[in-house]
Amino acid sequence: MAGSGNRQDSRSSPAGKRQGGFADADRYRVLFEQANDAIFIHDMGGLFLEVNGTACERLGYSREELLGMSPQDISPPEYAGLVGQRVEQIRRKGRITAETVHRTRDGKLIPVEISSRLIDYGGAPAVLSISRDISERKRMEQALEQERRKLQVMLSHESLISTVAARFNSTNPFEKNLDELLPLFGKTAALDSVVVWQLDEPAGRANIYSRWESARGVRCVLAREFCRDDLPDFFDGIIGGRALAAGPGMIDNDLCEYFKFSAGCALLTFPLSFGGKVKGAIRYSRANGEDWSEEEVSMFGAVSEIVTNAWERESEFRARLAAERRHTDNVQMVERATRLASIGVIAAGITHEINQPLNAIRLTSDGTMMWIERHGIDLPDKIVDRLGKISSHVERITRIIDHMREFWAPIEREGSGVFDLGDAVEDALGLVEQQLRSHGIALRKNYCDRPMPIAGDRLHVEQIVINLIVNAIQALDGLPGAEKRLEISTALEERFCILEVADSGPGFPNRDRERMFDIFYSTRKPGEGTGLGLAIVKRYADELGGAVESESGAGGGGALFRVRIPLSGYRGEL
Repeated sequence: MAGSGNRQDSRSSPAGKRQGGFADADRYRVLFEQANDAIFIHDMGGLFLEVNGTACERLGYSREELLGMSPQDISPPEYAGLVGQRVEQIRRKGRITAETVHRTRDGKLIPVEISSRLIDYGGAPAVLSISRDISERKRMEQALEQERRKLQVMLSHESLISTVAARFNSTNPFEKNLDELLPLFGKTAALDSVVVWQLDEPAGRANIYSRWESARGVRCVLAREFCRDDLPDFFDGIIGGRALAAGPGMIDNDLCEYFKFSAGCALLTFPLSFGGKVKGAIRYSRANGEDWSEEEVSMFGAVSEIVTNAWERESEFRARLAAERRHTDNVQMVERATRLASIGVIAAGITHEINQPLNAIRLTSDGTMMWIERHGIDLPDKIVDRLGKISSHVERITRIIDHMREFWAPIEREGSGVFDLGDAVEDALGLVEQQLRSHGIALRKNYCDRPMPIAGDRLHVEQIVINLIVNAIQALDGLPGAEKRLEISTALEERFCILEVADSGPGFPNRDRERMFDIFYSTRKPGEGTGLGLAIVKRYADELGGAVESESGAGGGGALFRVRIPLSGYRGEL
């Protein structure tokens, strides 16, 4: 080629005789070859006309090899396309300085800064480029940027940790603080979810204690508990008290499948331990494909430690409250025992005093009936019936007083037998139906059509029914007339008779469920209840070999009391 011949001729001719070449060949050759920077001369078409030794040494090519190459040949593909643009800029401006990347013979990439200018070389325009290796400068810039980011992260993390510590030192409950702080963790650190589990190691189960997830989420099933059988390695790792970190592509396949994570997620889990045991765990997760930095692990470890300390303080506080509550209950138990003893003494006195006028009333009514029969006096049936009821009611009052004495100080008594539950319910209802009508309560009966024989004291069963109905009347007093409803049901259930009394009242809080059958426990205002009605119901149900339970509908769905009494012949098999 003519061009190649011209290039070879120009290189072989003495430098001092070239037009536009070096005036003093030896002197300029020394400067050219000894320069610390790589020097290239190429024509406007991009072919190298001259290179120095530094360029050859840096790129790993011989001088002859480079003189057959172009700037595109020593540039990676993403930079090769920019060579033509730089040549055009040099043609227009005369000189430019730019950063680019050179690729060595063995593929190593070297960041460089090139200072290029337009020159006359052998009577033709050419480009002189001085290339400086800026690898060290780039490393220093990257290190400086990392330090800047680290400082920024530390300041941000310090602010977060201070906020978390201050919040947990407030008087708010631990659960409330945790629910409010989880979003702060997530948003500050650009997370996708933060979950706190409470662990039950003996049961091998972990349940959600608190959680937060971002709007974009990580497509995980946060609402589920997990068991040791589901994720044995993960569960045992937490129980072992180890922090577990997994970057993108490192998450266990079982974990991905169970929580619906993608392989690009990153997880960081810390155990929450106090009292010598692992009580829970906190897991941070994100789905942006970034691994955890040392600063992040350190920060989340500090946050987890604060959460642990706050949880421990809350547990200790609750333990103290429980101990104080038990102490209070014990004191109240002693007070109740004292009151019961006092009531026993009072009841004995009242019984003695009441029996005298009761006996007088009974003798008067019975004597009057005998006198009428002896003298054959014809009185209206209504009057005769009323006189008979006076005697029966006096007898009933006497029996009730005896039963009350039994409640405080049990005594041996006779009179138990086998009777039908439905008959006892009807007899008891007859005593309170007038009260139901006067209070405007709509009564519905739903009785079993089969015999329900039970063994025990009939009066006790009637007292159970009456007390439950009176309890319902009091609960319904605050409702409008149209909403006052009471339903009494009986049924057979295998070896048991079931008595249910349900009302449409406001129901009761769950916290009252366990204590409502305690003696003297009442949710009503002072003077409106004695706290004995349901205690008597439980006492008599237990005495019959049965049990009583209660239910309350959500949102004021009324109250239901269910009494289970074994059929005659099955007592003791509850």
